[in-house]
Amino acid sequence: MERLRIMIWIAALLFCVAGPIALAGELSSDEDEKAQESQWDYSDLGKCEFGSILYGPDFVKEDLKDKVVLVVVFSYRSGDVNALKDIAKFAAKYRRSGFAAIGVKMWEKGSGKSIVSIAKGMKIKSIPIVDYARLGVEGKKREGVKNVSGRVYCPYAVLYGRAGKIVWERRYVGARKEVNRLIKRELKKRSGAGKKKTNDFEAILDDEFPGSPAIVKLIKAGRLGIAYRKCEKLADTDDDASEEAKDIKGLLDNYHERQLELFQEQKTAAPTEAVKTLGGISKTFRGTAFSKKARATLAELKKDKEFQTLLKSYRLCERIMTAIKKIP
Repeated sequence: MERLRIMIWIAALLFCVAGPIALAGELSSDEDEKAQESQWDYSDLGKCEFGSILYGPDFVKEDLKDKVVLVVVFSYRSGDVNALKDIAKFAAKYRRSGFAAIGVKMWEKGSGKSIVSIAKGMKIKSIPIVDYARLGVEGKKREGVKNVSGRVYCPYAVLYGRAGKIVWERRYVGARKEVNRLIKRELKKRSGAGKKKTNDFEAILDDEFPGSPAIVKLIKAGRLGIAYRKCEKLADTDDDASEEAKDIKGLLDNYHERQLELFQEQKTAAPTEAVKTLGGISKTFRGTAFSKKARATLAELKKDKEFQTLLKSYRLCERIMTAIKKIP
């Protein structure tokens, strides 16, 4: 009976300490979210204005929050067709990861077809095309951005990061690889507003990699180590599946990085979960350098007296809470 009383007192003390901290954390989180939303409203993208939609899906500016956004201004030049094809591929490939693309039709006289006619002819329905946009870009006289009369050369592209800031801006000619690399880099960045994270393997689960069914099957089965090694081999070949293999390898790298970030967060706040996270990396990436490094880190933690003391205290706390729940 005396032991039970002591356990109840310890539990009460834990609740008294943890309760105010948790409440303060929730309030702080709400304040941070409001501050982030306010910052977005005054960001480069937040201050943009978009006109009426001429073709494609409807959207409002609020839909673009926390997304990586590529805006391309089109005219009547031949380079516009290639640019439209590129951003259509980007939209299809990265739409579930937090990417959006918007086309802007520049109203000026020309002998070629309008971008709306081209989009309809190519049956591109994933990109909204608007009749007007105020982007607030620099438009400096560099890399063919402006001609001698001061007008912007088209197609002109502006890439915005998750925070709504311009990360890249110039005339879109021969820039596909550079834009693709920047989109991938920006998509890896976490949301500042603390919104729900995107699923690292959402694109794979949606069958967006038809050329690599064997690798996709391995990932769905949780055998990430074998899948990663296969991607490494295919990425170095000239095969048609090499590009897909590189993209899948990027998803796996991104997943590993997030798991490491999670481990660092859990190391002091939830040491028992941190050990489980490292164990998960070691198991799922078996046969890779990721797995070896995870096992080495686990071995180092066993020798870390400070971490082991913290781990024991948390395990004791968990046992106490489990015992309290069993009390009738």
